[in-house]
Amino acid sequence: MINLTRIKSIVEDIVSDDEWVNDSHSSAEHKGIISGLNMLVKHLEETECSECEKEENEWLNNYVDFVESQFIKVHNSACEHADNLENDD
Repeated sequence: MINLTRIKSIVEDIVSDDEWVNDSHSSAEHKGIISGLNMLVKHLEETECSECEKEENEWLNNYVDFVESQFIKVHNSACEHADNLENDD
């Protein structure tokens, strides 16, 4: 799979290639290409970020469930500690 950094590099190459732009029609086409590629990159950035957050939240929930089921005293102490830190703010 191609990562986002590689896609951004490809987009930069395509956007910078304007040697073929020689009139108003090709200029409009070039602007459309740039706009479309920028929308693609923005969508990939937003999707990647939300997928990372989803995976991190799922991992954290699984971790908490495990600790709670196996080490209830540690879980309760950690929750109490976190609550105290929140109350201090």
